[in-house]
Amino acid sequence: MVIDELENYIRLFEKGYEGICCHESGYDYERGESFEIWSKVIWDKNVGMAMKVCKVVEEKREGEKVKVEVYYVITTDLELSGKEMREYAIKRWKIENNLFRDLNQKFGTKHKYSSNKLVQLNILSLIFIAWNIINFIKVNLPPSLLPRGITGETKIHIILVWLAKVLVIPEEGFT
Repeated sequence: MVIDELENYIRLFEKGYEGICCHESGYDYERGESFEIWSKVIWDKNVGMAMKVCKVVEEKREGEKVKVEVYYVITTDLELSGKEMREYAIKRWKIENNLFRDLNQKFGTKHKYSSNKLVQLNILSLIFIAWNIINFIKVNLPPSLLPRGITGETKIHIILVWLAKVLVIPEEGFT
């Protein structure tokens, strides 16, 4: 149903649906690409609210070739400009791509450990918990806690003790 609604918004946008259409263009020096953005507010009578739809066309030169990418961004935040919507979409894709790549590389999430859906959900939940703990440690663990040369069980013990203190877990554990 969600896909049908998205396709409906795109069809309404492309048909020249009534509404104010804004056009923005520019060059993204960080990504080395030019872009054009057309945005329009569309009223969705099914849900009784307005949606802002942007069509983004990006062109990137790769030698003699020009790579063109077209995509749509849809939001309920009518105050966002087309450029802001484009930036949020790029950031979201970056997070999603990095998350899925990291999960697959570190935990083999593309491998199916069971054909039972409940088991698959439980395994994926444990993987997400472990991934979040690992990233929490990466971001927050003071480097001074792990001097060079510490390996194996000592390193794991130091990390677990630090994590227990940060999470306020009593040293004797749970009773």
